[in-house]
Amino acid sequence: VGTMRAIFSEDDEKFELEEFTDLPKIFSRRDQIIEIGRAATSPEYRRSDLWYSMVQHISIMAVQAGRPYGVVSTTPNLVKMYEKLGFRNTGDSYLHPLYPNQLQLVMTINIYDVLPAKNVGPIVWNVVWKDVADYLLENKIGDLSRSRSSKANLYRALAPTAFVKDYYVRRPRRVKTRTA
Repeated sequence: VGTMRAIFSEDDEKFELEEFTDLPKIFSRRDQIIEIGRAATSPEYRRSDLWYSMVQHISIMAVQAGRPYGVVSTTPNLVKMYEKLGFRNTGDSYLHPLYPNQLQLVMTINIYDVLPAKNVGPIVWNVVWKDVADYLLENKIGDLSRSRSSKANLYRALAPTAFVKDYYVRRPRRVKTRTA
């Protein structure tokens, strides 16, 4: 139905994307990075909350492991989806042999930046990141001193509206048929 792979590389090991391009320079320590890859959902589960749930679980796991930085490779048609989640395009790209003739773009995320609602809108923050922030705060996991920002508090107040808007964006469309 859905899959998302998390790679925790040791200091002396390379991430998969490093077989094709350099790791983005924004990372200072390899032991704080998780590579996210092979993310996919079955077509019949797209526009459901499955994708968001996978992102939430990977994010919680990454912060629990002390790796708040994520790196992902994706095709150009999925860049907007990742940007909505708070990922940033590094401008780096490469060709992967598993996906011939499809450019792979390298994107990064700092989970500690999206928890206080930086680089993400109110709908996605409430649907994805609010639960991550609440879980991490409740369980005292990671450095969440910034997660109670005034912007995040404003987004929390907008939660009912965000969930209604998200429902209407993701709901299946009815096909209108014409009768003669």
